[in-house]
Amino acid sequence: MSQNGAFRWIGGKEYRLAPRDYAVTIAHGGVAGTPTTGFINIDPSSSFLLMDRNMFDTLDPTVAAPGSAGQYENFIQVVDNNSNYTWSNIPVNRSAFARTRDEGYRLPCEVIIAANTRLSLTITEPAAGAGVGNTTVTLQGYSLYPTGK
Repeated sequence: MSQNGAFRWIGGKEYRLAPRDYAVTIAHGGVAGTPTTGFINIDPSSSFLLMDRNMFDTLDPTVAAPGSAGQYENFIQVVDNNSNYTWSNIPVNRSAFARTRDEGYRLPCEVIIAANTRLSLTITEPAAGAGVGNTTVTLQGYSLYPTGK
């Protein structure tokens, strides 16, 4: 994979990059262990080059703290509904999935998600300190448009 400005070569083909974010807000009800699910649908006309992921929760304290301290630690599991591929075998805590709320998690290498993919994102309340709120999950990256080269 090589990059030249707003273009990238992937698998011997050139793609134009267009910045794109996908986000979903999932309401959670405050009952420990209760899962709630939201969906992200990748555009049917272009694949998505995932670079970064972030989570914000309305239960986060208003005072930012370094590291994962100062953020609501619920759990998340992501499933690709087209292939039933799970991003993890079990729900992982928020810090493992998205690091800190202020910086998110810049992936060590990009992940290509096929066009027209539907992702299920399930948020599960922690055993202790469950609360009513909203979690917003954001996937940041680029839409990929083939140039024909």
